[in-house]
Amino acid sequence: MNRRMLELTPNEPHAIINQAGLESAQCRPAQHRSYAQTEDIFTLAAVLGSALVGNHCFANANKRTAAGCVFDFLMINGWELTAPGDEVVAMYLGLATHEYSDEEFADWLAYWSREYDTSKLND
Repeated sequence: MNRRMLELTPNEPHAIINQAGLESAQCRPAQHRSYAQTEDIFTLAAVLGSALVGNHCFANANKRTAAGCVFDFLMINGWELTAPGDEVVAMYLGLATHEYSDEEFADWLAYWSREYDTSKLND
């Protein structure tokens, strides 16, 4: 996902600078699901995105990568994020500056999402 985000802006180097942080972020939804005993997809997406932003895993495009991962995570799980681009940018900037909690992020994701027929993903 990070490489895909960097293709949009040439000349930005691609590098994983925090492998442990990346692995931790990838595991965060499963861990949160188990410990918090929640199946709420928006909460799970929020902890994934928040961890990717906060762990600063990549040399560049950490917020863009987190946004792409959360978008895909929701889509795979039957939800489409419909927020306008400026709202998405504001949310991820706010996550990076600790302006929003995981709960606020989850609420935002729920507000801006609609159900999506995952059978369309095979097309």
